[in-house]
Amino acid sequence: GTGENSVIQNWVDPRARLEWVFNTTDTGKYDVLAKVKVIQPCKLTIRVDGQNKEVEVASTGNEFQTINLSEIRITKAGDQTISLRPVRDNWGNIELMNLEFMKQK
Repeated sequence: GTGENSVIQNWVDPRARLEWVFNTTDTGKYDVLAKVKVIQPCKLTIRVDGQNKEVEVASTGNEFQTINLSEIRITKAGDQTISLRPVRDNWGNIELMNLEFMKQK
């Protein structure tokens, strides 16, 4: 699909990672929200602004759900890279439709 209907599917290889470059003008704490479909619970590592966070992703069944993957702190404005990497020993198939940062108040 395209636009809001785009979905990353068949992410079954634990060696494959996803990366995006984004630009932020505001530092602070953010929630990393993802719209995912997860059949089998698994773990992944989120890396952004020098932080590595290993998170467990619970099953959502056969439906897409928006979940809070983690809280991160952005310490400098400008271009950043976020990376999602499977934890090799505990990986399943995730379908990812959307990833969003929401600034905490």
